[in-house]
Amino acid sequence: MTGSTPLHRRPSLRVAASLLSAVALVGLSACGGAEPLPAVTVTVWVDPPAEAATDPAPEATAEAPPMTTTEPTVPVTMAAGHQRGAVTSYEQARDHFARADRSVERASFRSPSGNIYCRLGPDFAACEVREGRVDPPVDGLCTDDEADDVGRLELVAGEVSPVCNTDSIRDPKAPKLAYGRIARVTGLDVTCLSEEWGVTCVDPRSEHGFFIARGSFTTF
Repeated sequence: MTGSTPLHRRPSLRVAASLLSAVALVGLSACGGAEPLPAVTVTVWVDPPAEAATDPAPEATAEAPPMTTTEPTVPVTMAAGHQRGAVTSYEQARDHFARADRSVERASFRSPSGNIYCRLGPDFAACEVREGRVDPPVDGLCTDDEADDVGRLELVAGEVSPVCNTDSIRDPKAPKLAYGRIARVTGLDVTCLSEEWGVTCVDPRSEHGFFIARGSFTTF
């Protein structure tokens, strides 16, 4: 009797092992003859060693740095024009205010010459010249949709801004503030001093302010 018996685990790499053996079986029969049986061949299937799974390395991606924009800033201290009699610091302004004659209630006023007009409000002071506007002392101060020169200064919440204005806040009916007097509004901190050489406005809480005159201004 002959036969072939395959044993399967998972077909991949075939390793054949043949077992050849001659089996002689001796049998007694009534006829008295004994025949050898044919050899049996056994085929065995085994798995190859498992290969380590490798994922492709992720491609390196260079992230673009975040975009940053820088807004143009206005310097705290500026000076423009002839500077005759200009007040250039809060300490100097405080000395001028200390020498003033007295304070009067004025929410708006004109200088005795009528060339400077000022307005006071909560945390706010603005003064404008009728004549004697000044070229900007720094590039980019006046934009394309504004005038080419500075005609007004604004002190708002402790920060001073030169304004290249095309409008006007002047009121020809505003009362005049005599030289040597301080304009103030009850309950407000911002005050302005009128002098022969110009007008100075200060915010004592922030210790910032400005000086404005015909053909001259400073911020501090």
